[in-house]
This record gives sequence, structure tokens and C-alpha cells, in this order.
Amino acid sequence: MIEYNNRIANLKVFEVLCYSLCIHILVEEALAINATKAVLLDLFKDEQFWLLEGKERDKRARRLAIARSMEVLTKRIITTITKRLYHLRGDRALIVLV
Repeated sequence: MIEYNNRIANLKVFEVLCYSLCIHILVEEALAINATKAVLLDLFKDEQFWLLEGKERDKRARRLAIARSMEVLTKRIITTITKRLYHLRGDRALIVLV
């Protein structure tokens, strides 16, 4: 239980950093909040993250926040394109993603 509480307390430091990166990339608050939650959960479970110190920990959190944001952005773009293609072609839409 002590380790759990320590991790939560330490993650609060990274919450603002991760959210600021996510909101900068995603622009939409709801998307940024969801991406930030995912990042914090990933960091919580990442044993390697807890072995790092200082700037290395910051770097890992930043990379993960950017990666999660790009993941959300990619899904958003694919969903938008899919909807538009379906709208243009109706039920005969053929989508090939490479």
C-alpha cells in the first residue's frame, strides 16, 4: 500500500506536464484528458520508469505523453476519414489502410 501511495504522489508531479503536452497536440480538452489518464496509468505500471531519476524520468513521461497523443490523433483522423468516405460512397465504401 505504501508503494501505491508513493507512486500516486509522484505521478501528480507529472500530471501537469503530461496534460500540457497532450492539450498542445490534441487541442480538444476531452481528448487531452483521456490521453493524460492513459499516460499516467502507463507510467504507474512501468517498472522501468520508477527506476529512473530526474531528467530521465521527465524524458520518459514526455515521450509517452507525445506517443499517446499521436495515437489518439491518429485514431481520430482515421475515424473522420472513414465517416466521410462512408458518407460519400454510402454502403459501398471500400477502405484500404496501409
